[in-house]
Amino acid sequence: MEIIDAHQHFWKFNPDRDTWMTPGIMDKIRTDFLPEDLFPLLEQRKVTGTITVQADQSDAETRFLLDLANQHDWIFGVVGWVDLRSSNIKENSHHIARRKNSLVLGIYFRQNL
Repeated sequence: MEIIDAHQHFWKFNPDRDTWMTPGIMDKIRTDFLPEDLFPLLEQRKVTGTITVQADQSDAETRFLLDLANQHDWIFGVVGWVDLRSSNIKENSHHIARRKNSLVLGIYFRQNL
């Protein structure tokens, strides 16, 4: 039986961008967390693969996750992000869909307020 982790975040920690990772209680995650950090844990627990979900609301984040998915066959797909206020929304969303579109499983549309 396959086991799939359906919601996984990866990031290169940036204290200016990742303000949601508040000092103190979140100190252990205020560092990079990349596929090489997760893979041994998945293997130990016999998890077949994962779906990665954006942790930052940016086009760069979605491209970063798609690049990771293209490098690691156990990352089965990406839930990315598109800026609904962008004047290029159509171009941006098509760009994401064209990038190995079998890896794009969903788009997160919440606007930054």
